[in-house]
Amino acid sequence: MNYSLEGFEIYENSHELHSDIAICVIPVLLAIILTSVLSNLYIPHELVAMLVGGGLGIIITYMPLLHRMAERFWAPYDVLVVLQPILMLKMLYTVDTFIFMKSLSQILLVSTVGLFMFILIFGFFLMILTLHEASLINVIIAGSILAPIDIPDLILELERVKNLEVLMDGESTFGTALCLMTFDLCVGGYAGIITKWYQVVCFYLRYIIVSTVVGYILGKTTAVLFRLLYNDFMNAVVALVASSYMVYFLCEHIFYCSGTIGCFINIFCLSLERPSLSLDVDVEIQRFLNICYYNAELFSTVVLSACVMVRLLDFFKDFQFPLALGVYIIGSVIRFLTLLLLSPILSRIGYGLDFTGLLAIFWAAKKGPLQIITTIALTHHSIIDDVGSEILCFTLVYLVLLYLINGTTLKFILQKFGLILFSEARKNNINNCFKFINERRLRLISALKMNRFYSDSNWPLIHEATKLFNPFKVETVHGLVEDTDLWGFRTTYCPTCVKNVPVDPTKKDYLEMMNEVRRRVLKTERVSYVKQYEVGILDQHELRALLEYVEKAVDSKELIIHLDDIMRLFKDTQVILKLKKYLMSFKFRDLGTAPQNRIKRTFYTIAISRNYEFTLYAIILLNIVSAVVEMLLLYYHIPDFDIMVIVNTIFFTIYLVDFFIKIVGYSNYSLSQGVKLFFRLIWNRLDFMMLILATIDIIITNLIYLSNAIRYNYVLESFAILRIFRILRLSKLVSEKFYLKMLSHCDNLIDNRLTYAFTIGKALVIGYEEATELIPKIVNNFKIQEGIRSQLENDKVTVSKELGIIAKERPWIATNVKTKQAILATLVFMRNNIYQLKTDVW
Repeated sequence: MNYSLEGFEIYENSHELHSDIAICVIPVLLAIILTSVLSNLYIPHELVAMLVGGGLGIIITYMPLLHRMAERFWAPYDVLVVLQPILMLKMLYTVDTFIFMKSLSQILLVSTVGLFMFILIFGFFLMILTLHEASLINVIIAGSILAPIDIPDLILELERVKNLEVLMDGESTFGTALCLMTFDLCVGGYAGIITKWYQVVCFYLRYIIVSTVVGYILGKTTAVLFRLLYNDFMNAVVALVASSYMVYFLCEHIFYCSGTIGCFINIFCLSLERPSLSLDVDVEIQRFLNICYYNAELFSTVVLSACVMVRLLDFFKDFQFPLALGVYIIGSVIRFLTLLLLSPILSRIGYGLDFTGLLAIFWAAKKGPLQIITTIALTHHSIIDDVGSEILCFTLVYLVLLYLINGTTLKFILQKFGLILFSEARKNNINNCFKFINERRLRLISALKMNRFYSDSNWPLIHEATKLFNPFKVETVHGLVEDTDLWGFRTTYCPTCVKNVPVDPTKKDYLEMMNEVRRRVLKTERVSYVKQYEVGILDQHELRALLEYVEKAVDSKELIIHLDDIMRLFKDTQVILKLKKYLMSFKFRDLGTAPQNRIKRTFYTIAISRNYEFTLYAIILLNIVSAVVEMLLLYYHIPDFDIMVIVNTIFFTIYLVDFFIKIVGYSNYSLSQGVKLFFRLIWNRLDFMMLILATIDIIITNLIYLSNAIRYNYVLESFAILRIFRILRLSKLVSEKFYLKMLSHCDNLIDNRLTYAFTIGKALVIGYEEATELIPKIVNNFKIQEGIRSQLENDKVTVSKELGIIAKERPWIATNVKTKQAILATLVFMRNNIYQLKTDVW
């Protein structure tokens, strides 16, 4: 009977859980349908989800049968554990690591100094509007709730300003981590756990350092799996998602640090390994992450909005909506002023930031479910529940206004800023493509006209139906079509000749044409690198590095690939060479020449003998054991002091005899030569230092013994401890085993880096040669041709000189590179043949 009742209760609970899920999924489906219907109006899907969730909360509140479901909604931290890793995977997996590292100074400035400025100022005004005490902890906790930002999807599509997307990615990641840490810190301050300034410092250091270490270890471990799963989509996705959730769980619940920072380090390490994956797997992973993020954000927004509405429906009766509008205005103004104050520094570091970019990141910053989660978590603490209820109302209205105003007008604002407009170079490329396709269309129609089967077709209708609309086609005032020409000549309309005639370009026109030609040369080099990758000359890592050089050149004012970064690859081995030279100074043996004297030769043979060396190691171990025993005797006041003195004297005599054996054995012609040869080895210097300490030890020990001053136990204990340090002598035995391996590892590092530099340099030379051959087809102006050609030739000679130095000093590197490229080319050829066999239905 009990078993049946228990089974019935389990069934009933599972049935209630299924009902809860069904009630939550139906509004999510409704939100998806509304978002699809309203997609042409550019209404953010988050706004639709919040409105649907608010409606769900109202229905639950006024329906007694559904009201109990409000208590079984997910806790805020549960939603955060599910949502945060997916959010970071979506943002950081596809981030451009090169742009991120260059923009790191900008990101840290905005996400630390700018964030704290916003928290303090906005939190102060929010406390004034809510008529609460504007204490420091209230100000910080209120400001940290609405400080983090999220990135709208429209910003991700701005290829022209990729650095703005990366800047907002970094600001969102670090800002979220810092706000969550500050929120936990304030909760600890409310509870009286954290009250001193050094506790605050230790809190932040623990969160940052421990999270970084955990994320780095798991990130590097998963990166090894990525290399093994380069062509396995399912297992690669499992490894990626599982590692992110594992890092977040370990940081938040095991080590009690920042899961956001741990996830960032983990995903950034995996993002560096993206080139090791095949292209198909990488694309599928991005699609999977987009789907997961969209569903997780939509579901959490609906559920959290319903939960907020259930909690605050009664509070809305006395709520003043003008104050909420004031919160939105104040928050927007403070963010703009904060970015404006930091703009003098932001414009001089990283990629720089002009006023247009500043307006874009100001208006495009949105808020997400994180604000609702932290506010609900705030209301869970009974100490600050009165503050949390009003802040929760302000947060909900603030988010609705942000999506309603900023989200719906974002595309229009970006168009006004000129960030989603096509550049002139891109317009000209599109114009040329339209012209090429139209010529092929006319040729095909002419060929079809001569075919008897199609001869009686409606050709005017065919022309009209296949006509392409070119949005960048320019018409002159005379109705003539003017193709935008950037090939080195400019034309003007001559009313007498009734046609366009060429004119000499002005200085400004010449600079514009030169910049455009440089852009096309960079594009040609980019195509050359991709072709080299396709034929197997380059691998994915090398291709990515070359494309980053091209992207960096496109973003620069000079529009050329600066050779400073390239030359740094060739000089990058200087540090390793110095390390190798330093390691070689740790010589284990410098045998010299055997003395002619028979006695000296005997001592020399003993000194270089391996058996003699191992005997000394055994004696040192016995001396360490005797020192430990001596410490125990002194600690327990056991009167065996005379035995200790005798033992120490014996060991000292052995060390002294060893010293004289080596000095005499190394003295071929004179004693000074033996001393010089003895001190040439660093290990002999260590032996001599230990001998000096042993001399002082034996003198003081015998003086204490002769004077019967056993009461000076602390002196004897100190020298007993010093004897234990003779174990450093044994490090020679361990180091000698790894010495050759360390030298070999240094040689391998040097060879690997020079091989990488040689491959990059060879690809650059090939790119320069192909671009030089295409210069006449890119521009017709002779002066521009010569300027570009001389620049390419100089860069080619500089890189070729470095390649020649490597080939002369380390000829095996050139051989290894050629062998690797031949293997890759063969494998690519075989792969293409396999694809051809598949298409031929074999």
